[in-house]
Amino acid sequence: ALKQEIVIDLSMSLPLDLVGYRLQKGFVKIIGNAGNYVGREMSGGKLQVDSVGDHLGNRMKGGELTSYVVGDRAFQNMEGGEGYVLNFAGDRAGFGMKGGTLHLNKTGQRACNRAVGGMVYIRKAGNRLGENSEKDLTIFVEEMENKGSQCKAKIVVGPLPEKEVKS
Repeated sequence: ALKQEIVIDLSMSLPLDLVGYRLQKGFVKIIGNAGNYVGREMSGGKLQVDSVGDHLGNRMKGGELTSYVVGDRAFQNMEGGEGYVLNFAGDRAGFGMKGGTLHLNKTGQRACNRAVGGMVYIRKAGNRLGENSEKDLTIFVEEMENKGSQCKAKIVVGPLPEKEVKS
């Protein structure tokens, strides 16, 4: 079978928005700084990017998406798949999340705000974690500033399982 792999080098150019839009299969690697909405509505395949503007994995339905640094609202309204932010995810990572699994090293404030489902692993969360979230969301966190108001999510504080940590 033919392995589909695409490498895009943006290290010497301006950021490019919507890379990986509706990706269904294959592997795409972005070198350098990608723009906004990278991996939007992807349903399969694998996407790896160095750094992204805002809205990484917006409305993601499946596949695997990995970035080192992300702006705000990473994985907003995520429905499925696996999302990884290896360094820092800005404010409201996992906003409105409905399903899937997130692995976040460090977040800004209001991570998982208004999330209704899924599984989230966070090493260090900013303040107001899980604000206005629902009970079908489970968050495992090693360190957090505080829980947000009206948080109904199950929050487990302690060391993350080793299999959930990716570097």
